[in-house]
Amino acid sequence: MTLLYPEIVSVCQGELSAVVDRGVARLVAGDHPEFDLGVQLALFINALAPSEPEWPGDAGHRLAAEHPGDRALRELAESGGGSAQPCWPGV
Repeated sequence: MTLLYPEIVSVCQGELSAVVDRGVARLVAGDHPEFDLGVQLALFINALAPSEPEWPGDAGHRLAAEHPGDRALRELAESGGGSAQPCWPGV
């Protein structure tokens, strides 16, 4: 289940994937904002999963590697991150 309308995702695909890439880079750099960035990134990854065949799995693995929190990992696991077999570390 996604929180974004499919019409919005299809129009903003490139922007959404760029946001995820920047967000993961922010976590890699050790910058952890006061809000739950991991969950927001996981939800964007889930929203992109139906339209991007390979990118969500890669993005999900990169996010999971940064220990984004239990809720973010649950979101990734529930959707499978775009893959038929979810294989997120720690889930």
